[in-house]
Amino acid sequence: MQPDAEQATNNTSSPMSNSINCPVMAANSPLGAMRQPLRRTTPIRHNPLGRSTTSTLMESDRTSIEFTRCLYQAKNIVKELERFSESICPALKVSPFNGFSAASSLDDPRLCSKDFVDKVNRYLEDTFNRFSRLCRVLLMVLEKMERSPEIRRERVVSFRTEVMEQIRIAEIIRLRIISYIQQRVDESSRTAGVSSSSIATTTSSSMPTITESMDPPTSPSTASTSSAIQPQSS
Repeated sequence: MQPDAEQATNNTSSPMSNSINCPVMAANSPLGAMRQPLRRTTPIRHNPLGRSTTSTLMESDRTSIEFTRCLYQAKNIVKELERFSESICPALKVSPFNGFSAASSLDDPRLCSKDFVDKVNRYLEDTFNRFSRLCRVLLMVLEKMERSPEIRRERVVSFRTEVMEQIRIAEIIRLRIISYIQQRVDESSRTAGVSSSSIATTTSSSMPTITESMDPPTSPSTASTSSAIQPQSS
């Protein structure tokens, strides 16, 4: 009788033990449900090239931003020169069609005074010193951009063309102002019967020279001197 009792006991306890020990059965489901497998997250691999590429792009962007800022300042100086020229050199007086003739000028004794001439010379010197420094920075940045493989050659050429155009306009305005004021001084000297000296022109230019060479540009402020208006001799 003992074996039968043990068998009955085993049969009674077996369903409960199966429901507890089975790892794939749910207690609240009569049919049972498969448990979700454990998800293993794959660690993100470090890409050594990703950071260098981002760093290179950021460097090229910084170079372009630096160049654009300097070019914007140079353009503002050129606009300032244009406004100054228009204030003392009306377009009709300096028109190339009249050849800067004496008949096209208006008598204004202030244009012949030594104080006025000194102020014009000082303004041109200070303005072109600032402009030359900016042009020197622009040339150095262009040299840096040319060595960068991430910046297209067409973009560098376009930037260089803009710099050359601003230099050309600034030089035209400078010569226009000097020619106009010097003409007034010479006319006043001839009227007074006193010979006036001509404008002192140096062999070297006061503007920076843009070249395609990879050498650093020469400092315009130390390489040359600018023309100056000669005041009326007493």
